[in-house]
Amino acid sequence: MKVAILSSIAWRTPPLQYGPREQIASYQTEGLHEKGVDVTLFATRDSVTKARLDGTSDSPYAEDR
Repeated sequence: MKVAILSSIAWRTPPLQYGPREQIASYQTEGLHEKGVDVTLFATRDSVTKARLDGTSDSPYAEDR
């Protein structure tokens, strides 16, 4: 099974500060990956995951003043 997790690009996934939606996306991605599911996280390129990351922007727009 292949799963795609779409995260907001407002904050990094998992977020360094605020970012509740990004934190949930991180928990889902890491949990599914640990269970052996083929997961791709679509988030900012500076996101951190053990699964496959497909970066859609270099940095989060909420952190890039």
